[in-house]
Amino acid sequence: MTKKEQDKRYYEKNRVKLNKKNLEYYYQNRDSIRLKQNVTKKYRYKNDSMFKMKTLNKQRADYVKYNEKKLMYMRGWREKVRLDVLKFVGGEKGLVCIKCGFSDIKALQIDHVNGGGRKELRELSFDKNNKQYLEHIKKNPIGYQLLCANCNWIKKVDNNEVKRRKLFNENNEKI
Repeated sequence: MTKKEQDKRYYEKNRVKLNKKNLEYYYQNRDSIRLKQNVTKKYRYKNDSMFKMKTLNKQRADYVKYNEKKLMYMRGWREKVRLDVLKFVGGEKGLVCIKCGFSDIKALQIDHVNGGGRKELRELSFDKNNKQYLEHIKKNPIGYQLLCANCNWIKKVDNNEVKRRKLFNENNEKI
């Protein structure tokens, strides 16, 4: 016979006696038992909806704070990678547009000499700010040049690389 079965038999035989003993103990130690019950009520608040809302709001605030730090780090990292690519493509001439000499980094862009940059990005499935893209450019430096935003767009329009509706005719008159 197992211990569990023995305890069960003993309880069945002495149920009244044990209940009486438990009641006596309760009345003698009522204050300490109630104090313990109040302490456990504090821990029950964890299941309370207000408690859950407070913790949820704190978790959200922590998440937002973490995401802001992450975004700031990623922006800095992207700028660093972009600067590395611009320096590499600029080469000996430095960080200047090869057509007009414009030197503000914010407006400098990497241009594909023969066009087809968007198609290349799609085929290679690289992000423009990806370090893998930098490695790809380093393998084929002849196909790229550094242009400012204005010169780049002028080149795209002149070479018919941009699909646009024709708004003006050859005489610059509105159609």
